[in-house]
Amino acid sequence: MTTSTADISAFAAGSFAGRTRELARFQEALDDAQAGKPRVLLLAGEAGSGKSTLLAEVIRRAETASPPFAWAIGECSSATGAGDAYLPFRDILKVLTGDAEDKPQAGTNMLSVARKVLISMAPELINVFIPGSKLIASAGIAVAKEAGWMSKDPTPAKRPTELDQEKIFRQYTEVLQEVAKDRPLLIALDDLQWSDASSIALFFHIARQIKQARILLIGTYRPNDITMGRGGERHPLEQVLFELKRYFGDLVIDLGESTSDERRAFIDQIVDSEPNRIGESFRVALLQHTNGHPLFTVELVRYLREQGCLACDGGGNWTVAREVSWSELPPRIEGVIGERIGRLENELREILTVASVGTGTTDFLAQIVAQIQNVDERRLLKLLSADLTKRHGLVLELSVHRRGRRVLAHYRFAHALVQQYLYGSLSDAEKMLMHGDVAALLEEMYEGDTDQIATDLAYHYDQAGDAENALRYLEIVLDQALRMSGYREALVHATRALELIDLLPNTPERAKREFILILRWSVAIKVLQGWAAPVLKPRYDHARELTRQFPDCPEATQFLFALWTYYLVRCDLAESLATAAQCLEVAERIGSLEGVLAAHTSIANSAFWSGDLATCAEHTRKVIELYPCIDTATHRLEYGMDAAVIVNQFEVWIACLENRFDDARNAWTAFLPQAEALNHPFSLVIALNTGAWMYQMTGDHVRCGETADRLLSLARSHGFPSYQGLGVMSHGWASSFENMADGISEIRSGFEKWRTTAGPLVTTYYAILYADALLRAGRRDEAASAIDGAVAFADEKGEKVFLPLLMKIRETL
Repeated sequence: MTTSTADISAFAAGSFAGRTRELARFQEALDDAQAGKPRVLLLAGEAGSGKSTLLAEVIRRAETASPPFAWAIGECSSATGAGDAYLPFRDILKVLTGDAEDKPQAGTNMLSVARKVLISMAPELINVFIPGSKLIASAGIAVAKEAGWMSKDPTPAKRPTELDQEKIFRQYTEVLQEVAKDRPLLIALDDLQWSDASSIALFFHIARQIKQARILLIGTYRPNDITMGRGGERHPLEQVLFELKRYFGDLVIDLGESTSDERRAFIDQIVDSEPNRIGESFRVALLQHTNGHPLFTVELVRYLREQGCLACDGGGNWTVAREVSWSELPPRIEGVIGERIGRLENELREILTVASVGTGTTDFLAQIVAQIQNVDERRLLKLLSADLTKRHGLVLELSVHRRGRRVLAHYRFAHALVQQYLYGSLSDAEKMLMHGDVAALLEEMYEGDTDQIATDLAYHYDQAGDAENALRYLEIVLDQALRMSGYREALVHATRALELIDLLPNTPERAKREFILILRWSVAIKVLQGWAAPVLKPRYDHARELTRQFPDCPEATQFLFALWTYYLVRCDLAESLATAAQCLEVAERIGSLEGVLAAHTSIANSAFWSGDLATCAEHTRKVIELYPCIDTATHRLEYGMDAAVIVNQFEVWIACLENRFDDARNAWTAFLPQAEALNHPFSLVIALNTGAWMYQMTGDHVRCGETADRLLSLARSHGFPSYQGLGVMSHGWASSFENMADGISEIRSGFEKWRTTAGPLVTTYYAILYADALLRAGRRDEAASAIDGAVAFADEKGEKVFLPLLMKIRETL
């Protein structure tokens, strides 16, 4: 008998074992997609359960279908994915347009179609999801001219610019649907448990919106990671999974739900993948020890062969060569991997250990490993190809591409657990040094284009303990996230950046950077947690201390405006007016027209809630005069909302308070298209709230409900909790005309959500809605109590704009 280093694993050999039932479902979905019936499937399974192998087999079938599918996989990163907005979808778009140097490409005709579609139908995705200059060069000048792109600057903006998430979702979906007219499409997102929240939302949107398109959309994830949550909160994929199941029914293929018969069949297929005379007792023991887990099974069979327990006889059949002592085998897969890695030659083991630091998670660049190990590049490539790929099956070659005069070879660990085992074997000091080496080499290789890999560079420098460089790249990816309305990702980056900046020397430059970071951080916090989130006050107090070092910096008015909103929603109207006045004084002193506009908006707003409608109107007129003179997009970015939307709000509500209801309706309906055209979701949600209140004050509960529905849809999709509260409040009032009990409950719950995420401002208006519904329900005493409480609140806090209405209702009681 002789032993061989060949691998019994059907997986490692590139064939496929087991999963007959799962493959049947995927084949049905492929057939449906080819026929123009789009399908969505989710593939669930823990690490090593065979998700990637099953997906590879599905892709193989898609490629050999008639007509063949074009396909692209977007991979999520465990290291940077949660903070890298739209990472997998950026990768998919690059593959479809031929811009992904390190990934398989679609066919030539498909690339041409995708480029034309992207330029003509989705211009806002260019320079955000894919570099514009490369796209134009690939698509051709004629295509670019036809789409009007030659008149546009293809250079990515150096600072955040606005990009409406709704427009991203719509254009991305339209691109896929249009491309699928040329060839059926298979789009897969791998390891969704590591995905950023924006990508998860886009996946959900595409799943629901693709209609009559030849598209199969697949997502893979690890259920345990979803159950564990993320950052102490529910995992963002959890609710999406619930909604997808609600819409599509049984769309999850769970590899953890295999039956005992299927697990045994899998064992047999692995063992029988080559001629053998292996009996029943071995198969039963193997099943008992691995429970049919793909990775466990593959690694244990490999281990037994290398130990000589399994060997080939003279007739070419595998047999049990000697008694297997199952108790001596490592009980966990980490032990199996450790035994296997330990038997490698030192040079190969060191190569893999360096590779485990990687450029992503399980991916690595051969050239970086060669330089860190000081190994000749040609020799390293031979070791990777001949030994680690073909002989040991530990790594896979992904792609080779040229960058300038350098050829870069991308590899991946065959199993993520192997990479994790090797990385865990490094000491903390070794990890820091290697991450620093990887970051420095990446900077060298991508000189001039480091913004493209800023997320990776921030991660490596952070792990290297290099706070300055990590912070430098975090500032870049923070701006990128804000540019794409990726507020959750921006919050992750900003939070880490604020932690790192504490490690830098206390200099004026550091103070200025920290001040700007607080402003960026507060933008994300206010969107995601509400205007008066408890975490804001300590940061604002610190920012106020910082501004004493540079009182006249351009960002000072942005901070004062942010502080004004904090005081306003807490109904500290005196302090809000004082802060608004200070903002005006600073803005005029430093010559900031945007700051002056923001200050007048603030004063008008505080005056409105105080019931001083004359002062409100005076400063509103000044806003109207200044508005055409500023860069409104920059103003929205820096101050968070559009000034014209606020002006319209006052115009509409004051008209209602003065019983000029036709004027109010005309002003709002005429302005709404302008608010929609801003492509600024937060400003639009304010405009919709203006309309919902206007319809309530004019007594039109039907249109109030319709407007509140739209408000709620927008606020929920973008994660604006404070305006979700106001939307529920208005919706409850409208609903109370059909279902009194539920409507009254909604009014209360909506106000409670507003109050807990923003503050007590609007208490008087809430009381008007609540009392009106109670009166119609015949609950007169409760209505009287609500009105009395609101009058007392108005007297105490100064929220007097609705006091005349409250007194009028009180008189009727």
